Amino acid sequence: MPEDYPKGVVVGVAGLGEGVDREKLKEACEPFGSVEWIEYERSTPEAFIRFETAEHATAAAAGLVDKEIVAGITAAPTLLEGDDERAFFKRKHDSMWTRKNNSKGRY
Repeated sequence: MPEDYPKGVVVGVAGLGEGVDREKLKEACEPFGSVEWIEYERSTPEAFIRFETAEHATAAAAGLVDKEIVAGITAAPTLLEGDDERAFFKRKHDSMWTRKNNSKGRY
């Protein structure tokens, strides 16, 4: 995996569950800046939100603390840094590489 991935642009949000979806997460995050993509599976406890800039991600990590995403579910955000950030981008890189290689030869 390349080491030149963007630093400080991913916020992990824990404590999620029923009723939360990508659209609700996007609505909660957009006031803090441009959202590039959201990695989230419905009804799971954690999401990862990739922002356009580190400034947007930092603002979201601070602004989302205890913000209600849907009724009764509040955000517990963390700005990914260091080993956590590196592991996240490695997982994304490996996943994309696997998908790309598994689709070769298919039309």
